[in-house]
Amino acid sequence: GFLIISFNLYGEYFIVKMDLVNEYWNNAFSNDERKSIPYKIIKEKGYPIKEAYLPKLNYLDAVDKAFFNEEA
Repeated sequence: GFLIISFNLYGEYFIVKMDLVNEYWNNAFSNDERKSIPYKIIKEKGYPIKEAYLPKLNYLDAVDKAFFNEEA
């Protein structure tokens, strides 16, 4: 699975795999660490979604890159 994360301040959208979310979730509760994923990490490990006219977010290209390793 994945999440679509929006950074309205920057006008950026990313797909983040659940593996990354689970990693931060589990570390946060087991080690009393930070409970959020830093923006820098999302930029490094996430997959950017390009805005378009129709559809507004062409997230399927990012899904292909994330899960099927295809260049879109």
